[in-house]
Amino acid sequence: MPLPNEHAARQEDPDGFVSFRRGSLDGAPDGVSVIYGIREDGSSEIQSIRADAGKLSVEDFRSWLESVNLRASIEEAVGVMSEIWGAPLSCVLSEGGSSWVEVVRSGVFYGNSGPKPRRVELTAGDISAMAANWMTVQAEQWFADGAPVGYNHASAFGAVDPESTKAAARIIDVEVRSNDKGGVSLWGLFSWTDEGARRVSAGEFAAVSAELLPPSSATSKLTGEKLGSYVLVGATLTNTPFIPGMTAPVAAGMVAASEATYLTEFKEPEAMPDERNPTLTALTELVSKPEGELLSEIKRLQAEAGKLATLTEALETATTDLEAFREKTVALEDREKTRILDAACSTGRIAPTERDDYWSVLQTLGEDKANRLFAEGRLPVTRESAQIEASEPDAVAPHDNFLSLLDSARAEGLSEAEAWTRTSAKLGANLYSQEN
Repeated sequence: MPLPNEHAARQEDPDGFVSFRRGSLDGAPDGVSVIYGIREDGSSEIQSIRADAGKLSVEDFRSWLESVNLRASIEEAVGVMSEIWGAPLSCVLSEGGSSWVEVVRSGVFYGNSGPKPRRVELTAGDISAMAANWMTVQAEQWFADGAPVGYNHASAFGAVDPESTKAAARIIDVEVRSNDKGGVSLWGLFSWTDEGARRVSAGEFAAVSAELLPPSSATSKLTGEKLGSYVLVGATLTNTPFIPGMTAPVAAGMVAASEATYLTEFKEPEAMPDERNPTLTALTELVSKPEGELLSEIKRLQAEAGKLATLTEALETATTDLEAFREKTVALEDREKTRILDAACSTGRIAPTERDDYWSVLQTLGEDKANRLFAEGRLPVTRESAQIEASEPDAVAPHDNFLSLLDSARAEGLSEAEAWTRTSAKLGANLYSQEN
């Protein structure tokens, strides 16, 4: 179907998608935008290419499509003052600038008056459905240049005079984004009139309220079929919004949020068309769930995060305990070494100056062989014996001779066992006879 002020080149049948999003395409001429179709599995493809009729002629649009190997069958934009349902398809607005404005958000809200205040619940699924149904509103040309933004719900209250029903802005595009309350919001790109921009900038209106068709009455204007969910048909400037806490409107300078804040984002694929971004796919599937399931999933992820924190803390504790155990083990080993050497000194196996030699032999050959070389009672342990030993510094003890021969054997390349056997054969019998 021809669109107001936009040439369209369909690339895929829209029936194959569950929702749509408008985006950009790198390298495209000024005035070209892309309609991405989103399938049930979360993947996306280019469904249609649009071109601003004021910036590209049909011939220029077709030439560019052919140059990038896109389908070039074009539905030309309809002319000014064509009508459908008695409304003009194109309406010239004065230039007041444009900005993104939060229109409605998910949550449970109540009126502030009466014994039984009005209760409204909007799920994340409802917000996503509004964005999807926006494509139907555009395709069926419900509005001339976008859904109207009025003043204080004048039209909804039955006003018909031009002054009360004039538009402060037109909603020309929508986006779904996360919000500061943990839910999702529908943002609209408002194209402001001069008066609307002036009144918002002057602080006359501090809030925006959405005007929605409920699921029970929202139907296609061309087929009469139920659309099955809320449909955004406009908004109004007000100072008494039904939904509290939304971002105040700004008439200019408020551009789209950073890509990191979008719940869903669709760009020209950087890889081949059949390669999907797994993070984007998972995120798209997550936010498409009903709000109850979404909250359950968030709680599950929080629980998993809690388990991870507990495991991390347990690992840190175990590491600390292991280090403490190692320190205790080293201390016990040092204490045992000191005990063994003290015992060897007290039984006359070694002199205090022989502690390192005895420990080296014990570690190399074992306790039994060390004790054979350093026999118990080999040295007297009285003060007199220490004086006698000191008076004969040139005397060579039998174990010193054994160690000297043992080192010589090692220097010749013999193993510990071979060196010990050969040395024992040379001096062992003589050493034993001297010690006894």
